[in-house]
Amino acid sequence: MKIVAVDPGGTTGLCLVNESGEILDSAEIKPLADVMKWLRESSPDHLVVEDFFGGVMRNYKDPVMVIGIAHLFSQETNTPITMQSPAILPKWTKKVASVPGRHIRSALSHALHFLDKST
Repeated sequence: MKIVAVDPGGTTGLCLVNESGEILDSAEIKPLADVMKWLRESSPDHLVVEDFFGGVMRNYKDPVMVIGIAHLFSQETNTPITMQSPAILPKWTKKVASVPGRHIRSALSHALHFLDKST
């Protein structure tokens, strides 16, 4: 099973992992159009996306658009999607600390949390 986890934002973190949580690929992407391309090239069996709850943000539009892209990809490919709260991130801070890229670490945390809940 391949899982893509998404940390949506102006810089979007993407992390492709297998069922053991091993990173197969990762990226930090700025152009929104490249998010869909990356998802298609990754061919995941499941998407895990950090949900957006608002709050004080300088740019709230990019996260919302990335979440929309993830949902569109899910619909087009019949790929299941799970939305997760950003509140899970502190639980995984130490485990992902050595992974380069703040947004990739966030995406990986969501993937690991999803796998942990699935077992």
